Amino acid sequence: DKLETLSFHVAEYEGPLDLLLHLISKHKVNIWDIEISSLLEQYMEQIRRWQEQDLEVASDFLEMASRLVYIKTLSLLPRHEEEEEEARAQLVGQLVEYQACRQAAALLRQMGGGEDLFGRPAMPCPGGGEYRLCHEAVVLARAYLDAMGKGQRRLPPRQETFSPLVAKPVVSVTSRILHILRGLYRGTVKGFHSLFVHSRSRSEMVATFLAVLELVKSRRIAVGEDGEEIQFLPAGKEKQKGDARVRSAVAYLEKQGLLQPDFHVADVGCGPGRFAVAFARRVRWVAGFDLSPRMIHYGLEYARREGVANLTLQALDFQTLEVEAAGLRRAFDLVFSSLTPAVHGQAGLEKMMDMSRAYCCNITHLYHRNSICRQLQEEVFGIPPVSPWGGRWFYSLFNLLLLRGYLPQTSYDRQLEARRFVPSQDYAAMLLERVLPPAERTEKNQARIFAWLQEHTDGEGMLTETSEACYGRILWDVRDRISEAG
Repeated sequence: DKLETLSFHVAEYEGPLDLLLHLISKHKVNIWDIEISSLLEQYMEQIRRWQEQDLEVASDFLEMASRLVYIKTLSLLPRHEEEEEEARAQLVGQLVEYQACRQAAALLRQMGGGEDLFGRPAMPCPGGGEYRLCHEAVVLARAYLDAMGKGQRRLPPRQETFSPLVAKPVVSVTSRILHILRGLYRGTVKGFHSLFVHSRSRSEMVATFLAVLELVKSRRIAVGEDGEEIQFLPAGKEKQKGDARVRSAVAYLEKQGLLQPDFHVADVGCGPGRFAVAFARRVRWVAGFDLSPRMIHYGLEYARREGVANLTLQALDFQTLEVEAAGLRRAFDLVFSSLTPAVHGQAGLEKMMDMSRAYCCNITHLYHRNSICRQLQEEVFGIPPVSPWGGRWFYSLFNLLLLRGYLPQTSYDRQLEARRFVPSQDYAAMLLERVLPPAERTEKNQARIFAWLQEHTDGEGMLTETSEACYGRILWDVRDRISEAG
């Protein structure tokens, strides 16, 4: 009898609304201004904690989880603001009503003075009080049992019912965002449907779909009208950094007199075409080459949007390029390359010089310092500071050219940046990639990074980041060479 009358609850929460109110009060959030995304993460974390303790989770809790996921999905979908507001208002309304009931229960508890019974004065019964209907004995017995609380009650579903849904590892949306961005960078993601081909569980498919919605909303990617093609859009900050490098390189080359109106320029490892388009505005013709067909597609789209037509962009493997057979020997007044492995090594360098009838210019990364990365390494993970120097190719290229009789000119481009921003999970995921090796890039470590970021915000909830990057430029004239005999 005791088991039949026991109300089902987990960890002292009478239901999902009780748990939500606890999370809201714990984080001191106004019930009318709740952030569904943050609330969903906290709610799912509590459910996972119960599962780790081998506690059964009632269907009401799982139903509320799916409801929160649905509201978050509406917030990510374009043109669904009204539907999202309606769903959010319904949830807030239920929370307000439940909170009022809890307050009323607390008031009654105080009025009871410790007693379990509350009474009211007797009320006169209308009529004679005689029951004249007749019922079978079975019906009367069932009514008696229901009135005494001993009737058949609906018990909560067994844990096995939900094992296909909750027993498998939960795939985070953040991990799928990183997977999609890496795939677009490397060219392994060919279209929207290819994202789901190798999905191993329903959780992974849902997380992938939510990741696509998040990336579209933040304008990191664009999905074609046919729903198949996915186009990578560089983040605003990265685009600004790229544009700064382009402006610096253009100013340097113009100062050297190497972007003349009658010049032909080659851009080896052109990527999305930023340098190529900038050069094409100043010279007669530009030819860009890159290993990734997707990058070439982005470059052509960028050139079309900018109204630049005096250039060609071609996808090819520079390592296997036959310069003579392709008709590229001595075809360019300037052969340019920036931050690309295509010309690393003697073979790539030879091809670069074979294509030039005058000048070659290579820009490579020397070092990068970031204040937040350094603090995370030392304070959170106990990683000793290491030298940021990464200019081995710059050093090797200069010496190789010098030993072969050329007269390379060197110059440097230092870029300093300071910014204030609100830390986010996406930024924590990016820091995870920079700070830790692949084996240690776990969700737990990302949570540690995000917690550290939040602890170091100022009174306005902002974080200050300073970064310094340095790039080395090497310029040489392939016609100006000191022979061994000289």
